[in-house]
Amino acid sequence: MKWNKYMEAVSEQKEFEKNQEKLHEKYEDIEDEKVIVETSNSYKFTVNLIKNITKGIAGIMSIILSTIGILTLIYPNIRYEFFKVLNQILLEVKNML
Repeated sequence: MKWNKYMEAVSEQKEFEKNQEKLHEKYEDIEDEKVIVETSNSYKFTVNLIKNITKGIAGIMSIILSTIGILTLIYPNIRYEFFKVLNQILLEVKNML
């Protein structure tokens, strides 16, 4: 019975050492004496995902607004309608205040 616990401890130690060898090969710039512990990066992944989605939406909105701006500069009829709509929006905002 005591030998079983000892054998389990030895096998766990060997497994730990093998794992550390793999991690030291993966992260070559870390000294051999240090213990490497890999943690889950789900928080970092989520933040980067939200950041990338926001950048994508901002890029798409920028393209859409630039297209609207160019079209209103090029075509006088669209420009007139755009300013008419913009004026109506400003009047509604003033009435709300």
